[in-house]
Amino acid sequence: MAHLNKLVEALRSDRPAFGAFILNGDIQQAIAVGDSDYDFAMIEMEHQGFDFTELRTTLQWMVHRGRPMNQSPSPLVRVPPTGSDRNDWVVKQTLDAGAAGVITPRLESADEALHMVLSARYPPRRDAKHPGPGGHRGYAPLLAPRSWGIDVVEYMQRADVWPLDPDGDLVLMPLIESAKGVENIEEIVKVPGIGAVLLGEADLSLSLGLDFPGGLGDASLVEAREHVLKACRGAGVKVACLASADDVWKRLGMGFEIFVGDPAMVAAGRAALSGS
Repeated sequence: MAHLNKLVEALRSDRPAFGAFILNGDIQQAIAVGDSDYDFAMIEMEHQGFDFTELRTTLQWMVHRGRPMNQSPSPLVRVPPTGSDRNDWVVKQTLDAGAAGVITPRLESADEALHMVLSARYPPRRDAKHPGPGGHRGYAPLLAPRSWGIDVVEYMQRADVWPLDPDGDLVLMPLIESAKGVENIEEIVKVPGIGAVLLGEADLSLSLGLDFPGGLGDASLVEAREHVLKACRGAGVKVACLASADDVWKRLGMGFEIFVGDPAMVAAGRAALSGS
């Protein structure tokens, strides 16, 4: 099956991906990003905007009726619960609303990563090609098929996590933003179903006892960043970061392959890749 998730296509094609940051409930941002050629969007519900009615509205306004889902930015939602909170219902309702992926803050262990996968997967069918680890997402997709532009039957075929299911169209992206998460990164990225990792350098700086952004050049943060990049590279898992037009070229050189920022960052990143 051809993928509907534009971010999955970028990841499996080994090309850098570019995404926008959207505040949940900001309709103008949702429309602008939905009309763009971004690969994905990160919809913010962690620090503000934890409202599922607004999320459903935001996701619907991102839909561009004039083009298929695989040509539109894929919506990923950063939810409030951390890895240790294990609030399955938040992941469930986020996906039921139509999100194409979930970003979990402060995930710190392989066990937490596995729980993230289980909360996003439906229980496997008897004839499933990729049954394990089995999921426990409850059945009630609600608005998701409508957002994806498909019927419920096809949604149930596609709503599995990539790359555990090579045909899956959901991306799970844990946020590594603590010293403990960095320490356990090798085991975290071995968990089947982790599609990418987002390195959160602000909270990681605080976890290391540094100021932010003043500590970005500190040796301990540089070492932690390189450790995460090396572990993910060894596991074939791509690493995301927040970037600006001024530093996206530098972060490309560091080994990051997924970038969240504004249109100027996207333009600068693509220009750097093309050599122009």
